[in-house]
Amino acid sequence: RAPVSFPHNRHVDVTGSCKDCHHIYEQGKNVLDEGQLEQGGAAVQCSSCHPSKSRLSLERAFHDQCMGCHRKVRAEKKKGGPRYCGECHRRP
Repeated sequence: RAPVSFPHNRHVDVTGSCKDCHHIYEQGKNVLDEGQLEQGGAAVQCSSCHPSKSRLSLERAFHDQCMGCHRKVRAEKKKGGPRYCGECHRRP
């Protein structure tokens, strides 16, 4: 599949926080300091904690996080994000 284009600003406008997607959990709490986040920085790289060979692969982590949120928003009768593969994985 084609890579996903991810508009961060659109998602932050909806969720209000970077911590809705980016996380570092300690004792069940998200302790991520949003000040550590910068485009391309280590704290932003999902693959640093979700390598492709881990139990929760990077692809699965993305799909669970993204599609789960999109379904939740639609269930609340709000305009939600895409639900089908080709809506995120767009060919150039």
